[in-house]
Amino acid sequence: GSFRVEILKDALNFCWPFIPTLIVAWIINLSDRVFLEYYAESSQLGIYGMAYKISSVYLLMMGAYHTAYLPRFYKLANDIDQVSAKLQLKKDAIVNITVHIVLLFMLLLWAHELVLWLLDEKYEDVTDILRLIFISHLFAAIPVVTYSAALLQSKKTKLNMYAAILAAIINVILNTILIPVYGMYGAAIATVISMVSLFIIQYLAAKQAYFIELPWKILWLGLISSLTLVFLFYYYIEDQELVSFVLKSLLTLLICAYIIRKILKEQFGIRF
Repeated sequence: GSFRVEILKDALNFCWPFIPTLIVAWIINLSDRVFLEYYAESSQLGIYGMAYKISSVYLLMMGAYHTAYLPRFYKLANDIDQVSAKLQLKKDAIVNITVHIVLLFMLLLWAHELVLWLLDEKYEDVTDILRLIFISHLFAAIPVVTYSAALLQSKKTKLNMYAAILAAIINVILNTILIPVYGMYGAAIATVISMVSLFIIQYLAAKQAYFIELPWKILWLGLISSLTLVFLFYYYIEDQELVSFVLKSLLTLLICAYIIRKILKEQFGIRF
C-alpha cells in the first residue's frame, strides 16, 4: 500500500464544509426554541415542540425516499452519455416534486385529525403550527434530491455551506423580529421563510454546479392547489368532523387511485 497526500487533501476539501453546515442546521432547528423560551410562555414552547415532533414524520418518510433515490441520481450524473442522463434526471425531477407535494398535501389535509387522535385538547393549537412546519420541511426536503445533490456531484460543498450559513443568519434575524411579537406563530413563520430562502439560495448556487432545471410549474401549481384545498377545509369543513372525515377520505382515495394508475401506466404499460 501507499499513502497519497493529494487524495487526503481532496477528501478534506470535500468534507470539511459539512461540519459548519451541520452546525447551521442545528441552529435553524433549535434557535427558535431558545427565543421562545425567553420571549413566550412555557405553554407555547410545549405546543411548538410537540408540533415539531409530529412533523418529523414527513422528514422520516422523505429521508427513506431520498436514500432510495440518490444512488440513481449519482449513477446518471456520472454516466458517459450526459445528454440522455440529463433528460432522464429532468423527468426524475417531475416525479420527485410530485412525491414531495403529494405527501405534503396528505399531511396538511390530515393534520387536524392527527392532533385530535394523538393528543388531548390542550394541544389543539398544535394543528396550525404543525401545518406551517410541514411547509418548511417541504422546502428543506426537495433540495436533497435536486440542488444539494447537484452541488455534491460537482464537489462544490463550500457553496452548500455558504447557502446554509446565509439561511441561518436570516433565521436568527427573523426569530429576533417575529417571536417577541407573535410568539410560536412567529417562530413557525420564521422557519418557513428561512427554508424558502435556503431553497432559493441553493437554486442559485446550483447553477454553478451540475444543474438540472426544476419543474417550477408543477411545484408552484401543486403547492398552491394543496394550500387552497387545506384552507377551504380549515375554514368551512373541519368543524363538521364526520363530513370532514368522509370528504378527506374520498379525496385521499382519489389521489391514491390516480397515483397507482399513473405508476401502472408508466412502469408496466397497464391502462385502466
